[in-house]
Amino acid sequence: MELGSTVGTWTTYAGLTIAMAGGAPWPAPAWWAVGVGLGITIGGLAVTRRSRARSIAEAAAGTPTDGAAQAGTPAAARSALARTVERTRALVERVESAPLEAIAREIETIQAEGPEVVAGAQEALTQLWSFSGYASVMSPLAAAERWLNRAWSAAADGHRPEVLTSVRESVVHAEVAASAMASLDDRGPRR
Repeated sequence: MELGSTVGTWTTYAGLTIAMAGGAPWPAPAWWAVGVGLGITIGGLAVTRRSRARSIAEAAAGTPTDGAAQAGTPAAARSALARTVERTRALVERVESAPLEAIAREIETIQAEGPEVVAGAQEALTQLWSFSGYASVMSPLAAAERWLNRAWSAAADGHRPEVLTSVRESVVHAEVAASAMASLDDRGPRR
């Protein structure tokens, strides 16, 4: 959470505390304290909202608040998803000839550097597109990940035809996820 959002949240809490303390001595509340507390609360909410709007604009531009495309940012998720599609497509070509142990290791790498990175950016992506937008990307990506898990198991069992079938199916779902992300990027951040 960035500083503006943190300050806004704590200011809101302080304002609510003052308003509640002012209203507590019922039936004769200190209306002046309630008014001051509500004013502080409104100010805190305004700071939080402005900070979140700035975060959403930065996320839409693909630039995190503190520098390069780091884990948990939309830019990192975009890059990870593109790599997932590319590496899974390349894996299809290698399944026929590469040792199954090498295929299993490559699947582990794809999962760690792909779906896990996109899932790690959930908060930023839901701020950018809403939860339903994030789900439209993550749902097919989760299916791609399940197919990769199945391919890894088949590779561990030495069943090459099942590895090939599962990796091909994973590519299909990863491409759907990439298409959904591109569509959301084209549409822009939610307002």
